[in-house]
Amino acid sequence: MAEAAYDVTKLPARWKLVATIQPGDFGFVAISDNITAISFGGTEVRGEWLKDFDGIALPNRFGRGLMHQGFQDQYVELRTSLLAALKLAASLHPSSLMWITGHSLGAALATLFACDTTMVGGFQRLTYTWAGPRVGWHDFAQWFEECWGPLYRIVNEWDVVPHAPPLVNCYERSN
Repeated sequence: MAEAAYDVTKLPARWKLVATIQPGDFGFVAISDNITAISFGGTEVRGEWLKDFDGIALPNRFGRGLMHQGFQDQYVELRTSLLAALKLAASLHPSSLMWITGHSLGAALATLFACDTTMVGGFQRLTYTWAGPRVGWHDFAQWFEECWGPLYRIVNEWDVVPHAPPLVNCYERSN
């Protein structure tokens, strides 16, 4: 699913594409059986790179704690499209399980989407991120774990992205 965020033609056969996340085809919402999947791609264009480096900590607009300004700004740009796609998915196929995934910058966006949906009931959620950067400070990570539960963050220790922003900036390892 994370790979298909870059090329929706790689969406597995049993999945139906509901909508792409705009602007810029940043990922997709798809449905299958009793599952709604949300997948975010990573950094691809110059403007996204600039947001990756905008690591000033600001209050979380969707919960508690301090988080990365650039990631939050990118998520806000996608939010309207994403929520419209979820509403359409729910009207086409009610689901009780939500899969959320993303790669690199998409992993940060998947985490922010999870924050944004913590108060939405009726879903069992499962989140896997791949090669994602740190999203928030310790207070954010603590709030996230209280509200959301586990987020499975898969990283390669030699990949630089999961180690950014540096811990000296107070960003927490778990998110």
